[in-house]
Amino acid sequence: MGVEYDAWPLHMSGTEKGHKPFQKSYSELGFRSGLRPPLATSSGIRQRTQDGLVDARKRWVAFGRPRKLRRDQRELALELIKQGKSVSAVAKTFNVHPATIYRCLETRQGN
Repeated sequence: MGVEYDAWPLHMSGTEKGHKPFQKSYSELGFRSGLRPPLATSSGIRQRTQDGLVDARKRWVAFGRPRKLRRDQRELALELIKQGKSVSAVAKTFNVHPATIYRCLETRQGN
């Protein structure tokens, strides 16, 4: 099955048995004891990420997790609570966890 590497012509480099022809190890390429060359520097990755974020902001891309309730739903939830409904009942109405309704209350009180 397959080609035996010792069957390759002798003038080709890397023709020892078990060694693929034309493939050089990292040490043959000048790298020390198995250290691989860096694929990308962290500063280069950081710069490309920042450039991509700037371009996305120019296109008005929304970042982060989408809100569970729209603005009109949040306002209606607050009105229902003012009318005396419980937080858990309002949460069931909008099919969300009660903590979501409590966060709406906290942001409203913080304003």
